Amino acid sequence: MCRVALADRGVRDGEIGLIRIVADQFGLSPSDTSRILASAGIVSRSEDRASAEHRSSSARAPLSERDAHLKTLGLKPGANQTAIRRAWRRLAAAYHPDKLVSKNLPPGELEKAEDMMQNINLAYDWLKAND
Repeated sequence: MCRVALADRGVRDGEIGLIRIVADQFGLSPSDTSRILASAGIVSRSEDRASAEHRSSSARAPLSERDAHLKTLGLKPGANQTAIRRAWRRLAAAYHPDKLVSKNLPPGELEKAEDMMQNINLAYDWLKAND
């Protein structure tokens, strides 16, 4: 996923958020995820530590199901259907396995992209049905 995020030479916050969500789903600890992001050159460890301290210092309510799906699409709570559709299209263009095959990615990366696309579609379908 880090390679995919770096493929367009610019990593967006939404992509980092998606990597963190998927890493959590695979059972990786936040520190392991931070180490992986730092070793890939996406986030420096000092930036990540500062971000983690900021997150832990502010009290946050647990995410609602809608907010969790919005986060998967890289959106903030309160996003409307137009923003949701645009985010889905952008992510589908970036992570669709058929598009990535032409970039000669290794099979493992293609599997990760398929998993990511599945999560993106799940979030989009839920948001479409429940808004």
